[in-house]
Amino acid sequence: MKSQKQNKNPINIILIMIIVACVIGIGALIFSKSYFATENQVQREIEALAADYYENYLYENYFLKIPEADRRAEFEQYLGRGMNPVYLREILNYSKDKHSESVKIFQTARCDTNSTSVKYFPEEPYGRSDFRVEYKLSCEELENE
Repeated sequence: MKSQKQNKNPINIILIMIIVACVIGIGALIFSKSYFATENQVQREIEALAADYYENYLYENYFLKIPEADRRAEFEQYLGRGMNPVYLREILNYSKDKHSESVKIFQTARCDTNSTSVKYFPEEPYGRSDFRVEYKLSCEELENE
């Protein structure tokens, strides 16, 4: 008499393993395409550059040089309208050595560094990282996607 438990055929096990590997491979491909898509790379890069520029350049070299008694009034004038736009070329130039890889990403996306910009909106309590940013991207590669 055959036992109630049926022996697993090695071919069935191999087929299941192949199917699982294919599902994992397709999932990884979809994830990597979206993660490494030009639009996502440009967005991540401009977000990182904009934060670095504000926190380590603009805040240090502009806001901290204003007397502390006048600083709040200086920040408050930008609450609704934001600061003047800062163009990508300015951000990339402020520390060329630090952003050499960033330049390649924007060149690949064919971004216009004279029209791609960020606009800063300082927010209370007006610390180094208390701000929001609006981005204006002007990249040919993103328009074609």
